[in-house]
Amino acid sequence: MSDEQLTARAAELAERILDEVSSSHQDWRTIASWAGELAALGRHHAAPGQARAPVGRISESFRGLAHPTRLRIVEELRPGGALSPAQLAAQIEPPIALGNVAHHTRELRRMGLLSPAGAKPARGALEHFYRLSPHGREMLELADFVAASPHLPRRGRRRR
Repeated sequence: MSDEQLTARAAELAERILDEVSSSHQDWRTIASWAGELAALGRHHAAPGQARAPVGRISESFRGLAHPTRLRIVEELRPGGALSPAQLAAQIEPPIALGNVAHHTRELRRMGLLSPAGAKPARGALEHFYRLSPHGREMLELADFVAASPHLPRRGRRRR
């Protein structure tokens, strides 16, 4: 697959993911499938020993936003504050178990969408705090831009 074809396919998948994520009735299995395909494109494109190709970084970022819990976490952090997984679990509606929020927060940090924002002792352990990273903020801005596009296929008219 040429770079041009790879980029076009990655853009198409990213658009589908953003469309589905912004719809009122998300199909998370479909989103995960598309995100997996996008991640595979990125892995396929990077040569052994080479730095990850831009499409690989992009696909990893979209994979980070392709889960409902992760999307809720980044939305809670959008205003700019730093929150711990416990604080996020208390704010997210509908409620999500603290263990799930903590797991997804670590994954978002690993993907570069969240940045550490300190820690403090709490109940005999360390409570870690996170904020949206500059890259995470860019991804949310991109998602907002694509979701607002008049050219974005709307639910019911998209190809699968």
